[in-house]
Amino acid sequence: MPRIKPVHGEPPRPARRGRFWPILIVGLLSAHVVGMVSTAVLVSRNRGEMAVIPDYYRKAQAWDAYKQQLTASDKLNWNVEIQPVAALDPLGRQQLRIALTDSGGAPIKPTVMQIHCFHLSHGDEAATYVPPADPTGGRLIPIPAHREGFWQFDITAQSGSKVYIKTITQYVDGD
Repeated sequence: MPRIKPVHGEPPRPARRGRFWPILIVGLLSAHVVGMVSTAVLVSRNRGEMAVIPDYYRKAQAWDAYKQQLTASDKLNWNVEIQPVAALDPLGRQQLRIALTDSGGAPIKPTVMQIHCFHLSHGDEAATYVPPADPTGGRLIPIPAHREGFWQFDITAQSGSKVYIKTITQYVDGD
């Protein structure tokens, strides 16, 4: 077989090792990770987009007991009514009246009612109220008027030995 001689003055070319494609793939994956982390940081820095639930680990451990309480509350056949009140509170905030009724519509006058509420878009501005009862057993709580939209109300009411818990999501008008 004849031997091929290199042309004088040109050194033989080294074999290409194919480094381009692995570097490109690693570079694209790295750019994707950096982009996703940057997006997550930017989104989480917006006020109201994120809220930390206090003592969440303890609540998670007590989930079975909470579900039993919900089942017992459903068996009571009590209902929660949340209605806006025309009169503003002394600070100029809209008020809501929260009342408890039995299955027949008769008012229930719980001895203690705790209401934890927050706007779904502003979970970091949650408020907890233990308001006094009005003559019919309902409770008045203030809601910031500039927070029109969906609110979540976590209600715990105790009447004698009976405990009622309920979570309600309801639209609250800002007027």
